[in-house]
Amino acid sequence: MKRIAAPMVGGVVTSWVMELLVYPVIYFLWRDRKLSRSALPIAGDDIAEE
Repeated sequence: MKRIAAPMVGGVVTSWVMELLVYPVIYFLWRDRKLSRSALPIAGDDIAEE
């Protein structure tokens, strides 16, 4: 049963690191990119206002 312990602990540690460190960083980068795109004017907006 000792052979399963190392991969099991490694999987738990990797899962913990991904959920608490990597996923939030990816989410905030994605959200920031999405917000910056929505702040840009859409081509043709100035024509519609005239």
